[in-house]
Amino acid sequence: MILSALIKTRFSKEPLPKLAFIFSFILLLAPSYSIHANSILNSSSCGPVSTKDTAGPYNYRTRSPGERWHVNDVNKHHYFKAQREMSKRSPLPQRIHRELSYTLIRIPNHHQALFLLARFHNQFPKEEFNPPVAGVFSVSPECFFDRGMRFVPDDPYVPLLKAIYYHKRKRYKKSLPVYKRLIEKHPGWGELHYNLGLLYADMKDYKQATLHANKAQENGYTLPGLKNKLEKAGHRP
Repeated sequence: MILSALIKTRFSKEPLPKLAFIFSFILLLAPSYSIHANSILNSSSCGPVSTKDTAGPYNYRTRSPGERWHVNDVNKHHYFKAQREMSKRSPLPQRIHRELSYTLIRIPNHHQALFLLARFHNQFPKEEFNPPVAGVFSVSPECFFDRGMRFVPDDPYVPLLKAIYYHKRKRYKKSLPVYKRLIEKHPGWGELHYNLGLLYADMKDYKQATLHANKAQENGYTLPGLKNKLEKAGHRP
């Protein structure tokens, strides 16, 4: 239910707290993510945000009226196809990956597509994928996050998804600095404190986990998962 709610949410219209509320549920309930071992991690290998041979790129959050037709067209002919394929009992991985790759090349900060990409790599952790698209764009999840953040550096949802992605893969040292940078920019975002608290709890740093649990409460975020997690470990916020 939580996953389907996220996929159906129109991110460009929703305020920051409501979206992060959904992501916080995901962090507690979703299984760990895995990716192919040969994923390319550094930006220099990820390729440009766009090239002269591709239409766009288009900003998913602040798309202008002139861009709206293109965004809707990509959703209709590519993103929704990937979404439908993922919901099948026997989905075809290459088809899903092809449609998501196209979507994220045209719309690098497409939040729903980035989230679905993370789910996809969890569901098919050992799947072999085609070479980089057009010989330019790496198809690793890290590179899609990288290009999304380079395209719109002030879009907080892309790094939020990246931090959750690393966290669920138990790559805590990768997740932590992403959360910290977001907290510096959005110190009153209760959901961020909550998710960072969950990360610290998984790292067994209960002092920091308790600190951020309290900050989440102070900023109006009352989801009980972090509190329950701390109490189960013998720590009361």
